[in-house]
Amino acid sequence: MVASPTPSSLGQAGVLPADAVALGAIVGAHGVRGEVKIKAFSAQPEALLEHKRWWLTPPEAATGPRFEQFDGAVQIACLTCRAAGAQWVARLDGVSDRETAQSLRGVTIWLPRSAFPEPGSDEYYWVDLIGLQVHNRQAVPLGVVGDIMETGAAPVLVVQDEAHGPHLIPFVAAYIDRVDLTAGTVTVDWQAQYSD
Repeated sequence: MVASPTPSSLGQAGVLPADAVALGAIVGAHGVRGEVKIKAFSAQPEALLEHKRWWLTPPEAATGPRFEQFDGAVQIACLTCRAAGAQWVARLDGVSDRETAQSLRGVTIWLPRSAFPEPGSDEYYWVDLIGLQVHNRQAVPLGVVGDIMETGAAPVLVVQDEAHGPHLIPFVAAYIDRVDLTAGTVTVDWQAQYSD
């Protein structure tokens, strides 16, 4: 049996960048050669393919066996990454056997926002939409984008509104008039009284 790496042999300890965005989590081993399976937190994990140095943080859950691979944040080289159905598969530097890969279950993968490829015209990273103020064509405030749900047809903005409850607004041209990242706003064709 191959021993798991010591905390100093897996990645380089450091401080998570201030603009770090959680892109996914390791959900287990893939095969016997140390690859890991990754569940992406959004439908836009392409930044994982573009950037070859990832930040990892330990699992948050206090249940289960004590996590001993590393403390705090570490930066690690991603040697390969590819899509595998609904998940992603990656090979990380220093992880060469199934046991070590499995021991990383629950680890969160981060990238600095500055490392993301620039989106195309009228394309947005979900992380950039979270927290934007939403108002309709009549300038009525509808709330703040709190989350984005992936559905089969189109992503849906979950707009938190204390007065009327959450609005579920499809992120399609029929309802989204304008996204202004500089102003921090989204203008929509939606009424406050619409039921979701």
